Amino acid sequence: MTDYPISEIEAQTLRNPAYIEQMRKQAKTVERSLDVPGKPESLWPMISATDFLNQQAGMKTTNTFFLQQASGSPWMHAQTKNAGLTVAYEELPYEWLAPYHYQVERLHSKGPLKYLSFGVDLKPLNAYITLITCRIRFVSYLPGAVARVLVQKEVNKFMSLFQALAMKQQGGQLLKAFYTPESENLTQINALVKSWEAFEPNPEIRFALADYILRAPERLAYRIRPRELAEAYQLDSLALLKACLRLTRQQQFHLMWDCRCPGCKGPKESFRHLSELNAVAYCESCAVNYGVAFDQNLELSFQPDHQIRPVSENYFCAGSPANTPHISWQANILPGLHLTSVLDLEPGYFVLRTLLCPNEITVHIDSSGANELVLEIQDLLCLNGSPAPDSICLQAGALLKLTNNRSVCCTLMLEDIGWQSQTISAAEVQSVQAFHDLFPDQVLAPGESLPLQSQVFLLAYSPLESDAADELQHLCHGLIQAHEGAALVLSTMQTLGIFASAYEALAAAWDLRQELANLNLMYEHPESLVLALSQGPCEVYCDGERLNYRGLAIEALHLARQQSQDGIIASESFFQAPSLSSFFELAEAEWLRLPNPEGEDYLQLREQAMALEW
Repeated sequence: MTDYPISEIEAQTLRNPAYIEQMRKQAKTVERSLDVPGKPESLWPMISATDFLNQQAGMKTTNTFFLQQASGSPWMHAQTKNAGLTVAYEELPYEWLAPYHYQVERLHSKGPLKYLSFGVDLKPLNAYITLITCRIRFVSYLPGAVARVLVQKEVNKFMSLFQALAMKQQGGQLLKAFYTPESENLTQINALVKSWEAFEPNPEIRFALADYILRAPERLAYRIRPRELAEAYQLDSLALLKACLRLTRQQQFHLMWDCRCPGCKGPKESFRHLSELNAVAYCESCAVNYGVAFDQNLELSFQPDHQIRPVSENYFCAGSPANTPHISWQANILPGLHLTSVLDLEPGYFVLRTLLCPNEITVHIDSSGANELVLEIQDLLCLNGSPAPDSICLQAGALLKLTNNRSVCCTLMLEDIGWQSQTISAAEVQSVQAFHDLFPDQVLAPGESLPLQSQVFLLAYSPLESDAADELQHLCHGLIQAHEGAALVLSTMQTLGIFASAYEALAAAWDLRQELANLNLMYEHPESLVLALSQGPCEVYCDGERLNYRGLAIEALHLARQQSQDGIIASESFFQAPSLSSFFELAEAEWLRLPNPEGEDYLQLREQAMALEW
């Protein structure tokens, strides 16, 4: 929504640093602690899912509004109902250190409160028990004794939820922790499982999809993410993806192309057809335009048809830490103030950034690192008055000392670059043959193109037309699909394989070469195939009524097609990957390298290849 419900002057008054400090000093505190089974790491995904916690606690959905600022994070205003009363507030960004702590501050413009801070701490007592503390700090218009009783009820409600969730976690339930009881939906689940039998042979996959759609919270069921679902039910993600595609063809689901913001990782724009999306999208919560890349932030998810379950993407808490699990630490610093934080993080690589500054710092948490980092927030992130270095190494538990010299509140975050996304990108979907077979009309709009940072291709090219062309093409299709690739027919002489895995592409090429040798034992005149592999950047675009590719990775295939040597020709990136070395150690003479892209031989071949057409 674009119309902010209160004036900018009123919002500025509520967000004034002096007013916030005044509310913090006046606030009364109600807290309660409880020992629960489990470690903070295993409890965090549920305890930090404030959106679902609020729903379980009986709260109403919130309407959120964003007001873009000239610099820094946009302001967020939320409205909801509480006991029949309208409640409205300015919400500061959540602060947290996963998996130990989170809190949020709200400055109210409507309702019985002036100010509310809600926070949760998780402290490991030993290897099996965690102490959870829930804390609410508040300033109320109500009489003090009345307000304290009401707030104590809320704290008790959340502590009961935390205890119940900890018991579910002990039983191995994570994603399923917020599901409705199976007994409430068992008849419908069984009916769906039975009705899908003709389209999906695996009963476990049918049950997982039916169970998820009918029992998961509405906001989860609104967007079915096959990899996330497969992990929760311990199923193969590729098999589950194929099942979703087949059921979509039967109008049980709908395709959703989600454009995910590279900052908050949220799906900010969604479309049912590739032709509807543009190369640039907008994130109102980060206040940035961002490019859409086919293999980076364009995700395929699925939405159940409304006849199975009507769903909408209603939020009970828009700023939940669980919405951005790639951010391990986030903190707010009011203008002119200082912050010291202990970075109690696991070893790994993180990116420290803020929307206020264009530069960012790669932070390596390692035992050999420094024990302290002192930064000032000016026009840039600065160290000792100069722009901070691009990277720095810190110990686990190091102190991060920050000073905000800007005139506005600053939100800083540490993004875990090793965090594994649960997305299935559009590029991955293109490597699934079922997608091409079932949805040939899913193409970009004419004139639109999207970049791919890296794509793996295998070209199988028969230099001479022969009576065995159909048999060769059938062989290529079968082996490409056997190695989890998609086979696209370019002509009677050429088949293009698209892979998500370089390893599988190499394996397909090797098997093709071996099978061709076996076939040639039956032919009077041996057949030949040029097998070329490339991996690199390119872009996808609409070519008539189908998707096509162009760019450096495709140029490499053109170059390989020029070669007449007998073997498998691969671009240099394959030879440089340690995980692929076993292929090249096997029958080394079978593998040929494309010329170095920076050499003269490559440039000469490129000029010749540019004249070729598929």
